[in-house]
Amino acid sequence: MSRSSVAQCATMLALIVSVFAQPVRAEFDLAITISPTTGFNATQLSILQESVATAAAEWESYITGYQPGISLTGISITVSAGSAFGDA
Repeated sequence: MSRSSVAQCATMLALIVSVFAQPVRAEFDLAITISPTTGFNATQLSILQESVATAAAEWESYITGYQPGISLTGISITVSAGSAFGDA
C-alpha cells in the first residue's frame, strides 16, 4: 500500500469513528434546597421534602445530560416559606 492509500484509509477511519461515536454528556443534577425550614411546621416540611424529591427525580429522568461544550454542573433551586412553591 502506498503512503497516500494509508493516509486515505486513516482519514476514512477517523471519519467513520466521528460519525458513529456517541457524544459524551455531563450528568444532569437538580439540587433543590428548602431554606429556611423554620417557616414550615413538621407536617408541611415532610410533605414538601417528599414533593421536592419526587420532582427532582422526575426532571432528572427527562433531562439526561448536557450537550458537549456546556459547562453547567447542575441547577440549584431554593424553596422558601412564603414563596408560591412553598405555599402550594
